[in-house]
Amino acid sequence: MQVRGREILVVDDEPDNLDLIVRTLRGLAPLVTATSGAAAVELLRHRAIGVIVTDHAMPGLTGVELLERATRIAPSAARILVTAYGDADVLTDAINRGHATHVLAKPIEPRELREIVARLLATPSARRALVLAPTELAERIAIALRASGMSAGIAVEQAEIDDEIAVWPTDLGPDAVERVRNAVRAEDAVRRQRGPFGLAALIGQSDAMREVFDTLEQVAGTDATVLVRGETGTGKELVARVLHSLSSRRDRPFVAVNCAALPESLVESELFGHERGAFTGAAHRKLGRFERADGGTLFIDEVADIPEAVQIKLLRVLQERSLERVGGTELLKVDIRLVAATHIDLEDAIREGKFREDLYYRLDVVPITLPPLRDRREDIPLLVEHLLSEYQRRLGKTGIRLAPEAQRRLIQHDWPGNVRELSNAIERLVALTPAGATAQTVELRSRTGPRAQLATMIPEPSGQTLGETVDEFERAVIAQALERTANNRSAAARALGISRQGLALKLKKYRL
Repeated sequence: MQVRGREILVVDDEPDNLDLIVRTLRGLAPLVTATSGAAAVELLRHRAIGVIVTDHAMPGLTGVELLERATRIAPSAARILVTAYGDADVLTDAINRGHATHVLAKPIEPRELREIVARLLATPSARRALVLAPTELAERIAIALRASGMSAGIAVEQAEIDDEIAVWPTDLGPDAVERVRNAVRAEDAVRRQRGPFGLAALIGQSDAMREVFDTLEQVAGTDATVLVRGETGTGKELVARVLHSLSSRRDRPFVAVNCAALPESLVESELFGHERGAFTGAAHRKLGRFERADGGTLFIDEVADIPEAVQIKLLRVLQERSLERVGGTELLKVDIRLVAATHIDLEDAIREGKFREDLYYRLDVVPITLPPLRDRREDIPLLVEHLLSEYQRRLGKTGIRLAPEAQRRLIQHDWPGNVRELSNAIERLVALTPAGATAQTVELRSRTGPRAQLATMIPEPSGQTLGETVDEFERAVIAQALERTANNRSAAARALGISRQGLALKLKKYRL
């Protein structure tokens, strides 16, 4: 099929499925997305679409109906239908009438979809251009390898480069292929030194970070379950991605789910999926994160937020490596490597009856604790150097430097938001500093040092009694301690120098 447009249109009304396909195809060509058939039709009318990848079961226009319209609006576009349904008559008719050029069953196989789209985009004119510009091809391949799940800090293997070249035109010739290989290695080396907040989270030479690196190296090649602990912004998901990229599962899916971001009623469905009609609003079958991660790695963030009833089901899945969808009776086998993460003290949660002890022991096979940034201040200059370079590149600036006073403030700040907060501070600094200038100071969201904190918390005179003023001050101190420890009561109690029970009484007193 002769594809004329160079953009890929991805259509799906489910954000997770849309994100999965976008990540699978990233780097092949410019991507545009739509969450409904009607929005996709408008894009077809105004964009140079070369390939359409659409889900079938959508409200309004179905995928088949969208592709039928696409044959009139963009007749040269390749049309790929993704479906979880066995409606053979509809699908056969779509193929026979030329509405769909390819049909893929859910759950999609990312490599298969990527190969199909890459070949559709590799027209004769594109092949000639790629032979003449191997560096451009190398850049696209390096981007594609990163998008497929490789950590920004891990070098790609020769076999991975060759596998990626294989889905591009095969008539490049041995000399051009070798030039592409060399260019990919060079491009990859540059990209490994770039990276956004994620890569920065695992930069460090402190003893604490060296211990993390040693554990990662030892456990990455195994299928052992890993429990990552650390405050918000320390890079827990990045650890999971590095483990995946260093494992034998690197070519299979990496699927992440944040349980704290899900309503309690949806956690079970998100993890294990559901059948059509399982509950009100379940209009069609949905694959859970376990099924989508089959063969690969599943990362469960904020595992302490899983409801107790779902904890029981999770324990069974980890023990038996099988599950049933919500509303289903079929026993489904799953093969996953599990990485869980939390900023909560799970031992305290067990004592409070909020987390199952038997599940805890299933998760805590290999523990990895990420240190807060305030406990590895010697790494801050390295992080600042990396982030300063990265954000100058992103924002099109050069030559920005930090004055000694600005560097000192960064090192002395406590960084309650850890590397994420530092990353935001450096991005803000680069955005507000002219190219070639020296930043004399850096804007921080909270004031540092005990005296500064005291000054910000003491209330102005207001006619209160001494007891009322003390209570107000104590309440502010406790609230700040909870904020700095991401509501970890044990950590807050330790920071305040009181027992956890004492903190609980004060929380009740001040209604915090």
